[in-house]
Amino acid sequence: MYKSKDCKRIKRSCVELFCRGKGFIPVNENHFPKFINNVETDVLEGEPALATRLRVGEKVNSKCMSGTLGGFLKVFGDVTFLTCAHVVIHEDNLSGTRLTFQSNEPVYMDYVRPSPTSTDAQNSEISLRCGKLRYIEFRTDRPGETSIDAALIKLQKGIDIDMEDFIANIRNQQHNLQFHGIISPFLNDNCIDSDKMFHGISFRQFDNVTFGATSGLSSNISTMHMPEEKEEGIHVDREPIMVTYKKVVESENQASSNSCLFSSGPPIFSNNAHLQETRLKKVDKQRTLRRLSRCMYNQISVTQIPFQPGDSGTCIYVRDNSLNVFGCIGMAIANHPDLAGGVIVTPMKDILKTFHVDIH
Repeated sequence: MYKSKDCKRIKRSCVELFCRGKGFIPVNENHFPKFINNVETDVLEGEPALATRLRVGEKVNSKCMSGTLGGFLKVFGDVTFLTCAHVVIHEDNLSGTRLTFQSNEPVYMDYVRPSPTSTDAQNSEISLRCGKLRYIEFRTDRPGETSIDAALIKLQKGIDIDMEDFIANIRNQQHNLQFHGIISPFLNDNCIDSDKMFHGISFRQFDNVTFGATSGLSSNISTMHMPEEKEEGIHVDREPIMVTYKKVVESENQASSNSCLFSSGPPIFSNNAHLQETRLKKVDKQRTLRRLSRCMYNQISVTQIPFQPGDSGTCIYVRDNSLNVFGCIGMAIANHPDLAGGVIVTPMKDILKTFHVDIH
């Protein structure tokens, strides 16, 4: 593409040159050449984006939240990647008894990479479109069923899997599939049946690796705990109680400040017992109305897994020579409320079953 001086777009071969800002030339620098080897040049304002290959552990963004690309799946011939549902859509869509969407418009996802101009002193990022929502499931509070918080994103045309540099990590060290101990990039081929791995016992220690967008690459020795009863759930707060409480107080103070516009007296802030009781009732009402606490059933509790904001969607890849087990056992969805350094993991076989994906 080439744009002439009268701003008409002309389809013509050209050499694209990028600059941070058009309209001025830094001191001691020259104009860009109009021709390179007899080919016209086109000067663009911006930064080139040459990376079109995705890796496990990439930071992925929706309009509302950031998360982690946990792994790749093949679904009816389409290549997709897996992350959490709460990463993809706004929390308001998760507040009802079933998923709700305001429109039938496509939901797009971006992946995030360090900018080519990023330095140690200034860490800048670029965000690039990588795909759109293909499937999504958010199922909680159903005793006896496996709770699911997962979404599949179909890779858009021109985006591929990086087979040579399969894992995104802060150190920029390349790791291929063999680092996992697997031969295929797809979870279809590498899903581990957690029930078979436990063999009727309630816990097991194992070696694993994780790749969180925030926490990065980590090799771990963890212990897995399976619930003895399927009716036994784990409560997950989508918003901490103290955050809800602060919002209630801020709302009261705002209302009190607004009333002062029509009053000669200052706003009244009280901490007496009656007011605290009223606030707690408001907190309870808000949390019930917005369904800020959910119960997740038939999940795996796993210790010693790094997990920070932005790591939702991180898959747990078992790499244990002593057990002779290699592959993905599940996806981390949240910190565990009762295990320090622990996470809640949804079994991968149940996620694939939800999306009607065959396990090879």
